[in-house]
Amino acid sequence: MIQDSAKRIRQSTAPFQEPVENHAKIGFGRYQSSKTFVGIGTRPILKVIHVMQGIIKPQIHIGTISMGLNVIGVPYTSGSLMLNMLGTIQVLPIRRRRLDFAKKQSVLNLVAYAAESLKIKPDERTMRFLDEFRMQKMVVEAQQELAACDACQKLDKMGVRHMLLKGSVMKNFYPSPDMRTMGDIDILVDAARCDDVVKAFMADGFEFAGEGNLHSNVKRGNVYIEFHRSMVDSCHETLSAYYGDGFRLPHKSEGSEYEYKLTDEDFYVFLVAHIAKHYRYGGTGIRSLLDLYIYEKSLPSLDFDYINGELEKIGLLVFYNKIRKITYDWYSGGFDGEFDIMSEYIVSGGVYGIDGISMQNSFILDNIDEDIHSKKIKNIFGIIFLNYDEMRIRYPVLKNKKFLLPLFWIVRFFDTIIHNPNNAKGRFNDSKKIMNIDDNMVEVQRISGIKKL
Repeated sequence: MIQDSAKRIRQSTAPFQEPVENHAKIGFGRYQSSKTFVGIGTRPILKVIHVMQGIIKPQIHIGTISMGLNVIGVPYTSGSLMLNMLGTIQVLPIRRRRLDFAKKQSVLNLVAYAAESLKIKPDERTMRFLDEFRMQKMVVEAQQELAACDACQKLDKMGVRHMLLKGSVMKNFYPSPDMRTMGDIDILVDAARCDDVVKAFMADGFEFAGEGNLHSNVKRGNVYIEFHRSMVDSCHETLSAYYGDGFRLPHKSEGSEYEYKLTDEDFYVFLVAHIAKHYRYGGTGIRSLLDLYIYEKSLPSLDFDYINGELEKIGLLVFYNKIRKITYDWYSGGFDGEFDIMSEYIVSGGVYGIDGISMQNSFILDNIDEDIHSKKIKNIFGIIFLNYDEMRIRYPVLKNKKFLLPLFWIVRFFDTIIHNPNNAKGRFNDSKKIMNIDDNMVEVQRISGIKKL
């Protein structure tokens, strides 16, 4: 449960100013050694020295990661991602409870790398588990990378515009791409050609794996590909209007007629929009904020005047300033162990937030400027007692007989119980969720600054 600590949140909506830091020189292939501290805030417990070699392909890396739940920073600076787990602060030794949390947040591979770098390592059983997990993710990443390259080549040959999205791009900004795990490969394609693309990949050995409003999915073995028909779902009216079919902002990649990519700034804006979308529905995990931090640190010349202007256009500047403040508190060494209500919301769920609260969050945001308590009561009343116009459609006998409405409310109740019990159960559960909305849930959404996506 999210603790009520809203009073600690800073309400300022002024653009957050990036802390001044010294950045190491960017290099290729060989990753620079790092000297960072593992600890609570800037209090050192263990010094970590880490050197990596580029194995699969050259990587651009601005510094380091002392990988794990503990520290993520740049060379020769200390920083921390210290999670109090809703009250308990503990760094070392690495315990299974922490590993479970890391796995839920999809940062367990970072913990595995961190543990490998420690002079004083966790127990043998834990290290064996982490080593096996890290090796597994390296294999998965190699499979995904090969599949993504093959997919782009195939789309080129088909003459289909396409663009890699999200993790497929973001992983290349980590010291090793397998540190940034992902469940599937997201590729934007021309909406009009999406069905053709799916058929072509199925003819090439992929299986159909489902379809939604936004994308069609195929799989082969452990590799899943989502072919997106647009960058955002049309239900997000503001974002959908901004991104259009997805190819309004991207430009052609050098050397390719059909492969596209976003500018560095536009990709950064998309990262923020993606975080906001998850935050708005079910929450977003610590990995999303880590992505934002690492991306920004990798590209120190980002045009923030442009970024702030675009975020203002889509109504996310206030949210961005708040979330960026949390990001720098966690990853730049300024974390004091205190969690504001937004931070608690972020760490209280998994990588994509808390399961099963999207309906509640939607209700909150639809009524954010009104009295939520009275709206909850009105909602429950409306579910049980449909208005006359709706009832007349269901029961035509009510036409010109409004005085019979209370009687037919009772009739409808028994009709639903007898003929559609699953629907009745679903409505009951929805009503229960609405009534369980508390002040903390409302405040988490209110202070985010998100009005409409």
